Amino acid sequence: MNNYILTYEDLYFAILTFCLFFQGFYFGRRQMWRVLIISLVLLVSSAISIALHGIYTLDITIIEIIMGIMYALLLWWIGYTMSHIIVIKEADIGKVERIHINDK
Repeated sequence: MNNYILTYEDLYFAILTFCLFFQGFYFGRRQMWRVLIISLVLLVSSAISIALHGIYTLDITIIEIIMGIMYALLLWWIGYTMSHIIVIKEADIGKVERIHINDK
């Protein structure tokens, strides 16, 4: 049995993942206040990570930087795409519509 300990890096990764997805989602929905709030959460979580680990250093390779950028763009794009696929609007939550099917 593998004992897994949740670390600050895991929590930071989860926060960034959710924030990037919802930032793209809300940007696609043109809800700029929510984009602003999610962006502030991203900045605050980055500042907390830097404070926990001390001075931020870039001792990573260019491949890791490119993969990180690709990961962030993929999550943002998935959120942006999902915002156009979902047809339920906030005003429609709790409403029920009757669908009329024409008999042929």
